[in-house]
Amino acid sequence: MLTNDENRPPAPHGRIGWIDTLKAFAIFSVFFGHKTNCAVLETIIYSFHIPLFFWISGYLFNVKKHPNFRTFLRRRFRTLMVPYFIFASLSFAFWFLVVRSLSVRGNVLSIDPWQPFTGIFYGVGSGPWHHPLDIALWFLPCLFITDIYFWFINMRLGSPKARTAALCLFCFTGLLFSRVLPFRLPWSADVALCAVIFYTAGYYTGRNDSFLSHVTLRWKSMAIILLGALNILLALANGKADMNYNFYGNPFFFFGAAFSGILFWYLIIRETRDFRFISYLGKNTIILIGMAGISSFVLRGLSYLLFNDLLVGDKFGLIDSLFYSILEIALIVPVIYMINRFAPFILGRHPAAASFLQGKKQGYHRPV
Repeated sequence: MLTNDENRPPAPHGRIGWIDTLKAFAIFSVFFGHKTNCAVLETIIYSFHIPLFFWISGYLFNVKKHPNFRTFLRRRFRTLMVPYFIFASLSFAFWFLVVRSLSVRGNVLSIDPWQPFTGIFYGVGSGPWHHPLDIALWFLPCLFITDIYFWFINMRLGSPKARTAALCLFCFTGLLFSRVLPFRLPWSADVALCAVIFYTAGYYTGRNDSFLSHVTLRWKSMAIILLGALNILLALANGKADMNYNFYGNPFFFFGAAFSGILFWYLIIRETRDFRFISYLGKNTIILIGMAGISSFVLRGLSYLLFNDLLVGDKFGLIDSLFYSILEIALIVPVIYMINRFAPFILGRHPAAASFLQGKKQGYHRPV
């Protein structure tokens, strides 16, 4: 059951190295999960990688920074929806002007451009309105809606019982919608009904994880082994779940696999060393999400020019999946530098705020 915020330690402020590493791992899992042709590995990755993003965002939520809903909404829109609309528009323009012109087989010409254009405003990653180049962008409006759900549950419901009841109602409604609704809600508001569970779990973990400092390495190791085994067993028992498509399979297996996977990587990465480049990627996951489609197309184009290979099918063996995922991310790194250096407004930041990427400690502007 949820408890009151009284006497809780404040939310984390400065940059937390292992959080950036965890975000980098989560975004790499997204790239790699879309590449591997190993069904078992794909099922395991899909069981936790998107829930992990919601969990991290909740972990970093600071109640004291958002007492007023209007201020909260404005800040969230600026740091999530402004980047979403900019990257979605950029990806659409690239798809319309470049991809359609250079399409080797011409299959992309069968898509009516009006559908993906209106899909920018509908904001879902599946169905006829999904973005034809960068499906991953669905996550940003979904996180925005999840933020709103969580704010109202946490700030407007005073008692722990009321918060717990609201979360149960949200989750039940989300699972019900996933089975009976013949259409998707705008901005993946239906997915957000279940995502708020992970967001809330991350929030309360962030306010109660100091106890880990008292846990011995032996007990942590045992927990890691058990959580890893549980994640694999439940994920394989459930089959591939996909939050983007609002498909969860068996709810008990889905949430069990998701939370065991989240906690498994949480415990492991908390103890890892902070590598500067990996943390750099973790600080810029929005750009990686926003440029994923363009990067993939550029990589395909280079492969076609150099090797006459279109990388058809998007699925590869283990080594090739790792290699292509790393290459896709590497192609985005110069864009990360350019945006942070010259156009931080794309991320909803004031130009001065970009200085934290050059080694200055400041608070998180947007936990994604």
